[in-house]
Amino acid sequence: MQEKWICIYIFIAGLFIYCNYVIVHIRYTDYTYERQPAYKYGQVVGQEALAFNYEIKTVSKINSYAEKQALQEASRITLEAYKKQLAAKLCCNPLLCPMKGTWRLKHDISFKELSKVLDTNMELRMRKGWPTNLYHGDLRCGKKYPLPRRIRYNNTEAYYLDIASQCDSLSNAPCCRDDIGWCGRGEWFCDCESCLNYDKIIHAELYKWLPLTPSCSLNIRHQKENCEFLQKSFSTVTFIGDSLVRHTFSSLLLHLTNDSEYGALKQDLSKKAKDYCKDENQFVDSACHIKLATNWEDIKSNKNYCSLTNERVQISFTQAYSTTLSSLAFKTVEDALQHPRPLIFIGIGVHDNFNANKVIETYLKPLLNLRKVYINSKPIIIWLNTHAAGPLKPMSFQDTQGNDKILKFNDVMTKYCEDNAIFVFDSFNLTKGVHSFDGTHYGSSLNNLKVQLLLHGLRKL
Repeated sequence: MQEKWICIYIFIAGLFIYCNYVIVHIRYTDYTYERQPAYKYGQVVGQEALAFNYEIKTVSKINSYAEKQALQEASRITLEAYKKQLAAKLCCNPLLCPMKGTWRLKHDISFKELSKVLDTNMELRMRKGWPTNLYHGDLRCGKKYPLPRRIRYNNTEAYYLDIASQCDSLSNAPCCRDDIGWCGRGEWFCDCESCLNYDKIIHAELYKWLPLTPSCSLNIRHQKENCEFLQKSFSTVTFIGDSLVRHTFSSLLLHLTNDSEYGALKQDLSKKAKDYCKDENQFVDSACHIKLATNWEDIKSNKNYCSLTNERVQISFTQAYSTTLSSLAFKTVEDALQHPRPLIFIGIGVHDNFNANKVIETYLKPLLNLRKVYINSKPIIIWLNTHAAGPLKPMSFQDTQGNDKILKFNDVMTKYCEDNAIFVFDSFNLTKGVHSFDGTHYGSSLNNLKVQLLLHGLRKL
């Protein structure tokens, strides 16, 4: 009988302790929930959100349910304002900050379209002297098993083994582990410091660039709109630099002539020469680059150039591709500053092995000093940072012109330009991981996107 009462007492005591625990826990949870920072209601994370880290009144200080609701609504409004500010930063003008986004494969790509892209790239490599077949043929790959590149010098032709062999992206072994020189699949071959997954290489012709925030999508303008914009906004448009800048310039010409087939070529060429250099061959630096229209006299003779507008803006390109040609660049800028509102694009680096100090001191700084002389001119000057290099970059240039060197060069140039009121167009993020037919240059699709982004940025200045 005594044991029975002991069990009852223990049960009642346990029930009392449990009930008190539940009540205390509920009150504590309600209290801590009410003092959460406002930004946590929307699951906003990151250091910038700390600016909104203020505490809401606790339950004990809230006089009514309506007051509690009002405070939560104020918190929501503050969060929405923060989101808008964050979206504005993510939608940053491409002339004011590096582009952020991703590539997404277009829908319903046919085998015919894929084959055309692969065949075109093979033809471009052949024109450049790069190997048409990029595979070693026995699952060996990388720098240990290089492929031959054709070199011409002083009318002499030779072959040099300095193109790293690749793995077939459409095979069951798409990844090259360069340190051992073999193709394979799985984490050991695809996810290491020396690994390269060729299945992840992007062909710009088959993909679409999507900004980090969907609301920041690019508004594509057509020939007439862009011709009118450039003519009304600028007295002249001048490009100065190397082949990377020339390709951007040629792509602008294709757009302003609405002629992707022949739009960047001189008009006085024979039909045979035009047909040899048409389409993608307008972006190959071999026999065709000397056939491109680069001066205003050649361009204005093209009846398709801004044909839908009454007046046509004067545009030109000067090939001052390294610091050895700084005097030519100086003369070109000086001529441009004779006009009231010139637009000037400048970009070099690769031919100086990305020596930023040399480029600044002997090339860019003297050009910028001209602004102090021609004070009545109101130029817009844009520095074109170097885009990313691809796997087909010759091995002999990878140490001096690889992506590590490019990034360091771009950082120094960006800092200098920002300190001197120069806009910077940085396309490194845009081009990283994108297929380049020779490791340095890109075709019409990528260059056309760069032009559209440039025009988009100019409109928002």
